[in-house]
Amino acid sequence: MIVVAGEALIDLVPQRAGTLAPLKPVLGGGPYNTAVALGRLGSRTAFCSRISYDAFGKALLDGLREADVDVSAVQRGTEPTTLALATLDENGSAAYSFYVEGTADRLFTAPERLPDGTRAVSFGTCSLVLEPGASAYEELLRGAAKVRGRGRRECLRVAQHASGLAANPFESVLRAIILEFPELEVEPQREVVTHSLVLHPDLVDRDHRFVFEADSFEFHTSKRAHDLDCERFTALALAGWLVIRFSWEQVMLRPEYVREVITRLVRKIA
Repeated sequence: MIVVAGEALIDLVPQRAGTLAPLKPVLGGGPYNTAVALGRLGSRTAFCSRISYDAFGKALLDGLREADVDVSAVQRGTEPTTLALATLDENGSAAYSFYVEGTADRLFTAPERLPDGTRAVSFGTCSLVLEPGASAYEELLRGAAKVRGRGRRECLRVAQHASGLAANPFESVLRAIILEFPELEVEPQREVVTHSLVLHPDLVDRDHRFVFEADSFEFHTSKRAHDLDCERFTALALAGWLVIRFSWEQVMLRPEYVREVITRLVRKIA
């Protein structure tokens, strides 16, 4: 079983550009989306978080159940659901404002034990920096060291390399795959200085000058985002870095393809 720990929230998505555009509530939160995706793929998945009893919380819990995600580790609270308000600029690029004070997920407390059969734990994203819940997630991470039986080694490996620097669970899943290759040593969001830019790529192997990017469709399809991608990757190439890009679908739905690419990459440096 894969346990996904972190926030579940509601994205308020504008239906057009402008500061007073109509908003559509959408189930979200990086960890929540990861758990739903894994459940839909047929993986045994559990979600570990704290969800409100309000209407948004009910919708979030229903979404997990519909994806066949185990919700036995979900705590409940009377506090409101966290909201993420998105705004779109003239180029269609999104910016977010988070409403997190006094919300249910921030009051998460570490469970006494992980669900039976746990083989890996994924942590993310805002929850890892917002107290008091952040300390509880850290306690949960350290609890992975107490796992016994089948899956212990996988839990310890993921826990040992867990980092709050990761931008999202999608990136963490890619990093977990790369960890299967001892020849590589990647760091999340490590600063890379080129001639023209100071960048923080998703995953960086400094020894081999490899950059691994976890590219989601949502944040790379506007004209401005496309221009910035071209500028960033050109700067990295001119500075002698090899950039390997994976899409959400490849990492989450086709991990065997990701492993094949990385295997070929490792053979080149052997």
